[in-house]
Amino acid sequence: MNQATIGELTALIAVVVSIAAAYGKAFGKTQMQLVQWTIEALVVPNRYRGLLNLAIGAGLAQIMSAIAAWVIGEPRFLAIGLLAGIIASIEAAGAHDAIDKSAA
Repeated sequence: MNQATIGELTALIAVVVSIAAAYGKAFGKTQMQLVQWTIEALVVPNRYRGLLNLAIGAGLAQIMSAIAAWVIGEPRFLAIGLLAGIIASIEAAGAHDAIDKSAA
C-alpha cells in the first residue's frame, strides 16, 4: 500500500481542485447554454433547472475525463471529471441566475 505524506496528499488535492476549477471556468458558460437549449426544447419547468444543470455538467465532464483517462491510461482521472462537472454546474448556475436577474 502506498504511504503518502501529508505534503503529497495536500499537493494532490491542490492539483485536483485546480483542474476541476479550471474546467468549471472554461466550460461553465457553454454548459449553461446547453442547459438553456434543453430547457427550451423540452419545456422543462424551472424547478428542475438545477438538476438538469448537474446532469449535463456531470455528463459532459465525464465524457471529457473518460477521453483523457483513455489517452493517458489513468482510470482514476474519472473522479476528477466528476468533481469538475459539479464545479462547472455551479458556474453555469451562477451564469443562469445572473441572466434571470437581469431579465427580471
